[in-house]
Amino acid sequence: RSMIATAVREGRVVIVTGLSRQRIPVPGRDQYDAAIRKVALETGAGFADWGAEEFRTAEMADILHPAGAYSQRLSMRIVQTLDRLAPDCRV
Repeated sequence: RSMIATAVREGRVVIVTGLSRQRIPVPGRDQYDAAIRKVALETGAGFADWGAEEFRTAEMADILHPAGAYSQRLSMRIVQTLDRLAPDCRV
């Protein structure tokens, strides 16, 4: 929260991401994701919902890190959130 507050005071657009999916279930993942969403809502930060993105285990570089198409889709979630929060940044 303090990092978000500092960035907002500096006039920056802040985006936090939800948690991406992994090959193995992560205990508490959905609760952590909900907590991040709540922080975004309470602080005015944007929220890029990575948990809502389509997930295929074959699109993972390893057990934890997204690769290829999945990584691109996650990145696009950030771009879409930025476009919504700061449309003047569009190219």
